[in-house]
Amino acid sequence: VAVPNHDPAGENVEKAIKEALHEAEAAGIEGRDVTPFILRTVNEKTGGDSLRSNMALVKNNAKVGADIAVAVSNVQSNCKTTIQSIQLPENDGDASLSDNESTPASSKYSAND
Repeated sequence: VAVPNHDPAGENVEKAIKEALHEAEAAGIEGRDVTPFILRTVNEKTGGDSLRSNMALVKNNAKVGADIAVAVSNVQSNCKTTIQSIQLPENDGDASLSDNESTPASSKYSAND
């Protein structure tokens, strides 16, 4: 989910990232050391704008995650209510069994399953 960037410093941050990547490569920084170097360098070059942007990203991701969790919970709750309200047909003694079943399908499940 993209975070709306209302901060005019966006171009400044992008420029700082490109510069930091070139500096890391020129300094021979590799592997797990790249990310901390880039974050530190970009933060210094932007005067903290990149840090504020990253914090906004984390907050937005948390909000989106919470919204998704609530939506999933609501769907599950609605499905459970719907399933519990379904009336299964009673076994009229004429239910057929498949080769792999020992219980008629109509009596195999209850509304509380």
